Amino acid sequence: MSHIPFVIPDEFAAGIAEGSIIRFGTLLKEASSGQVLGHLQETGLGQKLLSGICTVPFSPLESINVTSNIYANIQLTQLKSMIASLGMMQFVNLGAALTGIGVSVVGFSLINQKLTALERHLFDIKDRLDGHFKSMVERETRAHYSRIQTLLNGSQLALSLTNPADVLMSAASRLAEEAGYFNGELIFMLKQNGFDKELFINFTQSMVACNSARLECLLLSNELDAAKANARQMGQEMSYFSHVLEPTILTQKSLGSSWINGGDVTSVTYRAKQQAMVNLVKGLRDATDVAQTKSFLIETLIKNDIDGRSYIQSLQDEKDCPLLILKSEPSNVPSSVPSSVPDSGPSGWRGFWGRIWQSI
Repeated sequence: MSHIPFVIPDEFAAGIAEGSIIRFGTLLKEASSGQVLGHLQETGLGQKLLSGICTVPFSPLESINVTSNIYANIQLTQLKSMIASLGMMQFVNLGAALTGIGVSVVGFSLINQKLTALERHLFDIKDRLDGHFKSMVERETRAHYSRIQTLLNGSQLALSLTNPADVLMSAASRLAEEAGYFNGELIFMLKQNGFDKELFINFTQSMVACNSARLECLLLSNELDAAKANARQMGQEMSYFSHVLEPTILTQKSLGSSWINGGDVTSVTYRAKQQAMVNLVKGLRDATDVAQTKSFLIETLIKNDIDGRSYIQSLQDEKDCPLLILKSEPSNVPSSVPSSVPDSGPSGWRGFWGRIWQSI
């Protein structure tokens, strides 16, 4: 297996600032030639920071300042500085919090925790939903969350087996079915006269959480071709929603009868609703860009003979750096770059974060 060329050279940030390097989703590309230079990839630390602080979807990263842990605050400040230097502050409107930056490496237990929180929130809001969705939540959705929880628990336990591939592949197939349930309900939701933003976000996050776990199962099974095909399909599904959503229509639908019947809707109320829908659509489009570029990252793993399980494990083991770049041209990486994050050196991650730390 080839070593894993994780780097974050300063020239990436400088190139983005001057426009010679552009970002699309998780891809970093040379503006003049279109050549892919690397793939942005969160580590386990990065996903834990983002999932822990982004409890409110679409919250701008710059507005999030405190957590309950002092060290986590320091790491969060570092992450914000890194993202700002790469011109990625918009990334956390929805993209990073929802789909993850790169492939998910957070693990099945944390995905399960997130889904449990989503289920709890769904039951908190069910009484204000219309007839179809209230009945669906009460009669169907709990059973789906229960099945997903069982699949994720089984996948976590499978990792202790000598050969977990069969269990993980079976779980991936069934997680695809559960993601399909939420996908179908989202499509149905958008055909209705009304629109509930919280329900839409909840179902979208549930769908993507299933897909993230599904992709992680395939990578841990080292079924990279299947993972690439699944990632491409997930991107296409996300693309549908980003194309059909339009802020003005969603605003009018969310106002319901007050708008349809010419009720008393103040300009302040309308503008507030409209801004919320603009943020929703913008965040979903960012997330779509991220989802659509995951297959290219997996293609890089395939081309460079990088084992899926080793890739995820190395990212989960990283304790200091929340975000890495997987070079797409390993032949151009100096032989001194190891498969793990370098401990020192002016262009290494420790050196990069040292300079960030001095600027805080």
